[in-house]
Amino acid sequence: MRTRPVLSRALLCGVALLGASACTTLQDPLGRRSDLKEEQRRYTNFVRWGELEAASRFVAPDAREDFAAMASTLGAIRFTDYEASELEFAEDGSATAVVVYRGYRLSTAIDRPLSETQRWTRDPDTGWRVRSDWSVDAAGGVARRP
Repeated sequence: MRTRPVLSRALLCGVALLGASACTTLQDPLGRRSDLKEEQRRYTNFVRWGELEAASRFVAPDAREDFAAMASTLGAIRFTDYEASELEFAEDGSATAVVVYRGYRLSTAIDRPLSETQRWTRDPDTGWRVRSDWSVDAAGGVARRP
């Protein structure tokens, strides 16, 4: 009869799938990486749409003053799009992503890139927080990163 080989193949496939899902769980047992991906997406969308007060809630407390200073420059830019790199996780649990926004000032209407390097760390009490480095020229305009 052919039922035994079919049954054993089905059992083998089930064990293989279970093993694959266990490996994924062992790499991120608390789901923190997936949490960060969602937090990073939300923060980046807030910046992209000019909702800087909402974005500031994701910023690390020691970096909020710098973010607030940057907000006046960012508020004058209308972003049209962005492209984000994959998050790169470090052994210490932090992660980094580079986001390149496309935007223009109403006074010039010239579309230019603005780069943000996001460094994410997880605080046990408040969750994921970002510290950002921006590429902005001395005149407050959008500049390319060298």
